[in-house]
Amino acid sequence: MPASSTLKKPLDPLNIEEGSGLDKRWDALRDPSDPSQFVTGGWVAPAPFEKLCGMEIIEAGAGRSVLQMPFTVKLAMSEGLMHGGAITSLADTAVAVAIKTILPEKSLFVTSELTCKFLAPVEKGVITARAHISQYGGKHLVANAEITDENGCKVATLSATFRVLRHGKAE
Repeated sequence: MPASSTLKKPLDPLNIEEGSGLDKRWDALRDPSDPSQFVTGGWVAPAPFEKLCGMEIIEAGAGRSVLQMPFTVKLAMSEGLMHGGAITSLADTAVAVAIKTILPEKSLFVTSELTCKFLAPVEKGVITARAHISQYGGKHLVANAEITDENGCKVATLSATFRVLRHGKAE
């Protein structure tokens, strides 16, 4: 498509077809004033939610990843500790990034089961998630992550099962 062409709506990263029923749900998420809202820096890059949380990919490759996220007021619960959902989100994202390093671009996969064990509270600083794939066969993957605080104290572990809905095509 020529660069001068006008698109009716932003490109859909999930390739949801018009008239499929999902297109209306997807359109409801879009901000018409920001056509680049779903554009990431590539296949292994932070998505809008990860950017909102302040997640940063430190390393990614060969079925492994390291991500970091700073503790901010937006991620706190009322007691002044980091919310468990924020910790879980970082770990889930870290395992997803690890998976993206072995699947072809444009593959579609989803978390089907997730267990997060909280070991210590996070009161301040930056947390780090180190993730790796432990099993991969056909359409199912198992990945694990360990989350530590800035002092190296283990604050949580995560194990997740993913289902590959569609393998992308290597270019």
